[in-house]
Amino acid sequence: PPHLSMAEHAQRDGADGLVRVSVIVFSKDRPFQLREYLRTLFLYTSGVQLSVVVLAHVQPDFRKHYQTVQDQFPAVTILHEDDFCTQVTSLVRNAEENIMFGVDDALFCSSLPIQAAAKALAKDNSLSCVHLRL
Repeated sequence: PPHLSMAEHAQRDGADGLVRVSVIVFSKDRPFQLREYLRTLFLYTSGVQLSVVVLAHVQPDFRKHYQTVQDQFPAVTILHEDDFCTQVTSLVRNAEENIMFGVDDALFCSSLPIQAAAKALAKDNSLSCVHLRL
């Protein structure tokens, strides 16, 4: 917003000037799909600083596969679901100003306009969310 000082803009946008976005991804026993979601998210996202948390419902048979995904994406936090409502509430309360929700069975095939969406949300107080065209 235009009423913020330079320091406040830097804090909101990150010291490097990038818009910060918390990505909360829901996953249920689909480590391959999650890996592809994350791969394409990072491949097609630029100009923003992402903080990605996966809330995963994981049956014992899939634990080692989720660990493989964690090893491939060390900057991503994978939380094992134990109290969905409490965990989601906590993630949202501790998130950046901009939050993107995702599910493990989605993937991206072209550039994501996350920076433009964040700027539109900051500029127009009548907007509370944007939906990326699929």
